[in-house]
Amino acid sequence: MLTTEEKLHVFFVASWYPSKVHPTLGNFCQQHAIALAGLHKVSVLSIHSDEKASKTTVEITTKGSLTEYRYYYPKIQSTHLFATFVRFFLVLNCYLKGRSKIQKEQGKIAITHLNVAEPLGIFVLISKLIHRSRYLLTEHASSFTHPQFRSSWLLRKIMANAAIITPVSDYLQEKMSHSFPNSAYTTVGNTIDCSVFKPTNTPPKNKTFLHISNGDFSSKNVFGILEAVKLLTQSTKDFQLKIICDGDTKLLHEKCRELNLLNSFVFFELTKKSEAIAEAIQESIATILFSNYETFGIVAIESLACGVPVIASRIPVFESLISAKEGILVTPKATTELAEAMQTLLSDPSIFDNNALRTKALIYDYTVIANEFTKLYKTILRN
Repeated sequence: MLTTEEKLHVFFVASWYPSKVHPTLGNFCQQHAIALAGLHKVSVLSIHSDEKASKTTVEITTKGSLTEYRYYYPKIQSTHLFATFVRFFLVLNCYLKGRSKIQKEQGKIAITHLNVAEPLGIFVLISKLIHRSRYLLTEHASSFTHPQFRSSWLLRKIMANAAIITPVSDYLQEKMSHSFPNSAYTTVGNTIDCSVFKPTNTPPKNKTFLHISNGDFSSKNVFGILEAVKLLTQSTKDFQLKIICDGDTKLLHEKCRELNLLNSFVFFELTKKSEAIAEAIQESIATILFSNYETFGIVAIESLACGVPVIASRIPVFESLISAKEGILVTPKATTELAEAMQTLLSDPSIFDNNALRTKALIYDYTVIANEFTKLYKTILRN
């Protein structure tokens, strides 16, 4: 535990953050803020366009040492150049008001922690140039891993001026260092509350597989999971797949009807709070992540923390998270391999050691990740 003198006031600027407009967008950024608030005073500033807003408003919530300032401004639908300028100045106005209000109400800022470079990085960069305030950048965006990625002049400036960049995975760091080779990097993973995500002594009542995501078709490949389920039904009927999704599931429902799976083998549920997500994982024999690409994969860590194995695509991020002791890796898009892996778990759900699974996840607990950031903050402030 830090002394009062060691506690910092962290100005946590989040390009992605949950709001009334997008309740789950950037929830992993929020988890970093919650973790840090266990050691420091954390003031979050996030800015959101809202089609229901007629003027700029602020919503403030406080829980312990964490205070969240969510600014909302009227959404501008037009893509005209003039509209782009108007949008920029609306966001700038929110940023300046928010920073000033936070300093007035919460006290002097010790360090700025930017989460996701775009779109708010430009304002953090301006603050650095005006106030000589140094900032750490945590990056989550998968765009850096795409072959067609090209950096803009502005993005290069944001990266170059960050004291330290903390990608959430070694894979993301490797890709970012190709585009921004002169920056200082330290990988700091996403974080979970291991007091919530924990094993239960009650075995699952049903042979349930679980998939949790936003349903994005390009990255999550949920269609591929459904096709694997259809293949598996040809050899066994004694299982089900539960999908918890915070995105639009209309096309997924249509695919399930086409495959005759809806409400017989595949069941959909709406997004849930952390405690309910943990319960859903505990009631499963495995979670399935059949992604084409990821920069971290927080659901995999939540699953391991609950002592539940993971069936995942053999992509760089999952290769570093999941060994043969924690789950089964399959070739991306190979639905037959996925169906075979599911059959392996159905045949013997107890082939993995629950305690070993949890041990792998504990390095991502709130306290561990908060301490890693604290060390970096102190390094930045010393310099």
